Amino acid sequence: MTHMYLLGDVSRLLGVEPYRIVYLFSSGQLPEPPRFGGRRVFFSEHVDMIAQKLSVEVNNMNHKENV
Repeated sequence: MTHMYLLGDVSRLLGVEPYRIVYLFSSGQLPEPPRFGGRRVFFSEHVDMIAQKLSVEVNNMNHKENV
């Protein structure tokens, strides 16, 4: 099962304000994630890319699926 997150979830995982994440998309630094029902939906890969771009660590390492 793949983990899915909303913007607020990603914000909490990374310890950053949501506007910092949204800025990465609006400025073209990262591609927009898919939207479902008008909301951005993030997967673990997105969380990792955002963390790397913002130079932060993920607070909850359980965001990745154990294979």
